Amino acid sequence: MSERLSAVAPAPPAAVPVTRTERRQMRRAGISLQIRIRSADFNDGNFDEVRLTQNASRKAFYFFTQLNRYYKGMRVRVTYPYDPNAGAANLEQIGEVVRLHRRDDGYGVAVALLSGLQPATTQSADASPSAQSASPQGTTLASAAPSERRCATRSPFVAPIEMVEMRTGSRIQARTSDLSLQGCYVDTLNPLPIGAAVRLQIQRAGMTLDVLANVSSRHAGSGMGLVFGEIAETQRAIVESWLGELGLPPRTLFENAFPPPKQATLPDADCAARLVQILLRKGVLSQSEATEVLRDCKG
Repeated sequence: MSERLSAVAPAPPAAVPVTRTERRQMRRAGISLQIRIRSADFNDGNFDEVRLTQNASRKAFYFFTQLNRYYKGMRVRVTYPYDPNAGAANLEQIGEVVRLHRRDDGYGVAVALLSGLQPATTQSADASPSAQSASPQGTTLASAAPSERRCATRSPFVAPIEMVEMRTGSRIQARTSDLSLQGCYVDTLNPLPIGAAVRLQIQRAGMTLDVLANVSSRHAGSGMGLVFGEIAETQRAIVESWLGELGLPPRTLFENAFPPPKQATLPDADCAARLVQILLRKGVLSQSEATEVLRDCKG
């Protein structure tokens, strides 16, 4: 009897697999978006590639590349999404490589946009491909970093500028299009790579601004933005002087600032003119007689 009971006894319940906790603060979707990635640090060299995402969220994305230039913690300039026909309408942001997964035919790279979320810790590069995501697992997301915005108001400012690249010594002559206390924008068809150090001279109204700067943004065929380095008080005074002039309305010179005052007419002359007009309407005076009387009254 005991053998029969043991034969029909229910088997112990199978162990329920533990569901892996989802630690991503933003859900990612397996969508394919075109992105453009460029080096943000001059020490990382100058590279530029356009790839398609394998998954993405609003603040991060994951893509595959065969370029052996990325490393964890690397800062990159990202256009996300990227439209080659949009031109200046493409918005470029700063991102950071938070995952790097080695594959047989290349590398899987996860990038978080620093305008919204900034990674504080990262996992090892040997994590599984599923962990290489747009919003990386195992990453503590710190408080939102400030978005990349200009910290000073730029004013339209056109002046000749001469730059010397510190690494190669090459000289570039161009012109500025705007100016602020922190930097300027230079119109040139061949902008320098981001991070390049230059010495610049801007001449205007008999004054010369001579400072060191770094390339902060680059737009091929259009120009580049420069951020001033440490600037002496005398050079800062020149910039403030130029900006002060730009803030004033243009001066307009007049030969006669005010119209000449009208000559006062005598009350008697007004009365005589009115009387002549009445007599002219009644036919007492002819037109020639009325004209002669009015001329005598004004004289």
